[in-house]
Amino acid sequence: MSGVLDRLNEHAWPYEIEGLQGGLQGFFLAEFIQSNAQPLVIVVPTEKDIESLSADLDLSSLDFTVLPWWGSIAYRPVPPSSPVFGRRSAALSALSAFSDSSASGKPLPQDKRVVVMTQRAFLTPVPPREAYRSLLREIRVGSDFDSASLAQTLADHGYTRVPRVTVRGEFALRGEVLDIFMPGEEDAHRVVFDFDRVEQIKSFDPSSQTSNASLESFVVYPVREVIWTDERISVLERTLADLPEFGGGADYLIRHLREHRGFDGEELFYPLAFGNPSSVLDYLGGSGIENAPAVLFIDYDRQDNSQESLDREYLGLYRKMKTASASGETDHRYASDSLQSLLLSQVPEPRRLLFNFKELCEGWTKRLLFRTIHGEASHSSERLRLVCDPPRSFFGNIVYLKEELDSLIRNGWKICVFAESEHQALRVGEILKDFPIEIFPINLSSGFGLPELKILVIQENEIFGRRRHIPKSVKHAKSAVIDTFVELNPGDYVVHVNYGIGRFKGIDRVRALGNERDYIKLEYANEEIVFIPIEQVNLVQRYIGNEGDDPRLDRIGSKSWENRKNKVKKSVEDIAQQLISLYSKRKAARGFAFPKDGEWQTAFEAAFPYEETDDQLTVTAEIKEDMEKPVPMDRLVCGDVGYGKTEVSMRAAFKAVMGGKQVAFLAPTTILAEQHYDTLTEDRKSVV
Repeated sequence: MSGVLDRLNEHAWPYEIEGLQGGLQGFFLAEFIQSNAQPLVIVVPTEKDIESLSADLDLSSLDFTVLPWWGSIAYRPVPPSSPVFGRRSAALSALSAFSDSSASGKPLPQDKRVVVMTQRAFLTPVPPREAYRSLLREIRVGSDFDSASLAQTLADHGYTRVPRVTVRGEFALRGEVLDIFMPGEEDAHRVVFDFDRVEQIKSFDPSSQTSNASLESFVVYPVREVIWTDERISVLERTLADLPEFGGGADYLIRHLREHRGFDGEELFYPLAFGNPSSVLDYLGGSGIENAPAVLFIDYDRQDNSQESLDREYLGLYRKMKTASASGETDHRYASDSLQSLLLSQVPEPRRLLFNFKELCEGWTKRLLFRTIHGEASHSSERLRLVCDPPRSFFGNIVYLKEELDSLIRNGWKICVFAESEHQALRVGEILKDFPIEIFPINLSSGFGLPELKILVIQENEIFGRRRHIPKSVKHAKSAVIDTFVELNPGDYVVHVNYGIGRFKGIDRVRALGNERDYIKLEYANEEIVFIPIEQVNLVQRYIGNEGDDPRLDRIGSKSWENRKNKVKKSVEDIAQQLISLYSKRKAARGFAFPKDGEWQTAFEAAFPYEETDDQLTVTAEIKEDMEKPVPMDRLVCGDVGYGKTEVSMRAAFKAVMGGKQVAFLAPTTILAEQHYDTLTEDRKSVV
């Protein structure tokens, strides 16, 4: 592979690469990105391929930006609230910086160097680079700042002004602080300015309003790639008048746009709002520039062969749309109501919505084609070849896996296993502890073999015969201790340690003795009001009683609350005494100590299709610890629906069976019992 990279550094573009199989493609991309300081565009066939590419790019710990396609069937309007508008705008903003980097030779930050898109996104026309760049606004520390002008610009570009930003597409201007939560971003941006100059820029978490990092600058982009200004509408009107499928114009659509500045399905008309259509390649600068970005086409043969099917798909849907409009029918897949039917009674032909793949690809010199079909290079390219075997599968058969590994190792092969997490790596290591192999807790799309070097790489899914799903919450979810006071709403019932049950009325700022402080306002019986200093919030808790029954408010100064506290205290003492007696008897009793986990238990858990959460791992470990003690077990596992209690119970049940015991699995309904039975049957097959 190093020889291929050396040939690429000769810059005799374009190139073709044949023989990259499975995860070897990930290693190649990681090395190529690390050795190439210029921006990079990667085109893959489908959205599913982006997931595999993400696993491969984990090797280089590089982030990348995705330019999404519209995500719907062609000629089906995208809902105006869809986040795809903002995500596309964010990606075009990243692409717009590529030409500056190419012209100046100044490298971009690593997290801004790679943009990935599907073939459909690559073939979809976009606004001209200069037109889109005119909508961008860079904010830099120390630069001049006009808050009123920027607020108006944000409103014109689709942002909503709110008192406090919470969702993408909002901004808030309070005094000398401007908060912007741009679409496509994980964090919002806070700009602190002093009259007409930027003093500080920070990113912050909109949910907690806590700052994360200080920034020198950032670029503000619109919530949509096309903003319907008077100029854009006028250009669209002139373009439609010249197109035969619109019969001399679309007067109603233009009038609607001038009045409402948008409509469902407007993305169909984006390519017509600028005269000549532009492609994403126009954002990369000139093809002949020495520092121009390289464009990589993954599985090029598949993309090349799909052009005919794409044309057929678009043409068929276009004709269906025209037929429905001509007959006066409203197809719910294409228009949600009569207004949308009228607006979309005339739509652009497919050739205006989709570029030709081969023409667009061959128009960029600095391209790298990943070929899957053996053959000779095209007349303008140089083909580089690698000898690589495709990934293998062991179908969950651990015995077969061990036999194959034993044979390969005796013949001098080096074996590497890539697991999707550290926990999976430990499990696989336990299963294969008798073999001299290397196990890496690194995600990889698939395995491969290098027969010339006698190296075999196995991805853990190829061992167990199923794909593990890693929920986003495992790595990206943020958690914090819940503050019940913050979650209170006016009218909620609360309990104060000293005054009893009252009603929360809100927080008032009270001025007393020349000082201002916040007080918690509580209402009690006879409409008596008590103000509690905010510092004593720990004395106030949410009332938890019988659902649907409103409690009776306590009266200030009465002994009823004290009497109830004393009565509860006595009851708690009685219960505590009973529990002490009960647990003393349990501790004295003898239970069954289950054996520690063996290879079958490890294989069973490793074959589960979902990556465990931290809570699942903790609870599972605690349950096993209890089961291995020679005392009666007493443990209750609680959790909301869908949080993985069944998987935890499956592990405990399997451990009990491996210890020679029967397991009774109780469920409240017949349907739930059948679901658990199916789950248990499937899990048993995955091991046996």
